[in-house]
Amino acid sequence: MLRMLKFAVPVIALAALALFTTRITMADDAPAAGAASKPSSVKVTVVDADKNAVEGAHVRLMVPQAKNAAGGGAKNQAAGGGKHPAIAEGDTAADGTVQFDNIAPGDYAVMAKKGDLTGRAKLTVTGDGTLVTVNVKIKVKAPAAAAGN
Repeated sequence: MLRMLKFAVPVIALAALALFTTRITMADDAPAAGAASKPSSVKVTVVDADKNAVEGAHVRLMVPQAKNAAGGGAKNQAAGGGKHPAIAEGDTAADGTVQFDNIAPGDYAVMAKKGDLTGRAKLTVTGDGTLVTVNVKIKVKAPAAAAGN
């Protein structure tokens, strides 16, 4: 009986570990399977300080700057390099909108610019295939404080 117990305990422990590990792996793999993750569209509306639509504003959809393990900024080189690589770019129509299609799930930054007017916003694409909308208010950028004061 003691011999059977010595054999059964490790076998039960290994079986429990295998079951636990399988569940973790299956849970981690579920979102990455691709069946539930669909590209989405992003619709950006650019408005001025008076909430009027801005036609002809240049809009960039970008991957935000990634952080390295030490907590400092690290340039994201995946989509062309630079601090904020553009995933998509376009100019707004008369109604102040521009739409980008087939955008993968993830966090993005949006920058809009027309002349001296600029604005930024953040958004998250969840991967459920829906239209994500974001408003960007553009205004004149405040001048930087003079150094040495």
